[in-house]
Amino acid sequence: MSLTLSQIKTDLIAELGRSDIDTLLPTWVRNVEAKCDRKLDFPLNEQIFFQPLLVDSEYVTMPTDHLFARKVVFIVDTQRINLIYRSPTDFEQEFPIVVSGTPKFYTISGVNFRIGPRPSIAGDIEILYQLRVSKLINLTDTNDITIENSDIYFNGLAYEAYIHYKDFDSAAIFKGRLTESIAEENDRHIDRRYSGPIQINFEGSFGG
Repeated sequence: MSLTLSQIKTDLIAELGRSDIDTLLPTWVRNVEAKCDRKLDFPLNEQIFFQPLLVDSEYVTMPTDHLFARKVVFIVDTQRINLIYRSPTDFEQEFPIVVSGTPKFYTISGVNFRIGPRPSIAGDIEILYQLRVSKLINLTDTNDITIENSDIYFNGLAYEAYIHYKDFDSAAIFKGRLTESIAEENDRHIDRRYSGPIQINFEGSFGG
């Protein structure tokens, strides 16, 4: 059921039996959203980003709402090359000197994706990435989580509140409910991603 932050707040006040939470609520909301960024695999929060990559260019600036990349692809003409992630250390070992050619790898360097080898022919970079959770600022706000599964916010806020008020038994209950809510949502999205027919292609010959 889709709820606004105001409606979730009303439910939280009823759960806590106290209404003096206005100054604390923004901090609790940010904490819940930080947990969601770390733990929630939310396909509605996926975005595709394109940027031209010129000859011998190696840096692509990350989108400001980027959380992590799911796929990085170098496109030239009709060819699509899926780039393989390397840690910054491995990337430096792979490319200790400037090398031009067909891009094969990428790493994260500050606020940039770094591509290697540098392209010897101009193309485009396509990045499928996970967005950060859309923040709830005003009481009338909603986001994908409050629309899809508002229990995540309610359970998370109740956990934060009970920790603040040092009711650790109740906090443990809502921590468990939050974990279950996130797991259920992740499972549901796995089903969405992989539902439908599966096609398996075999190459080569069988038999002895």
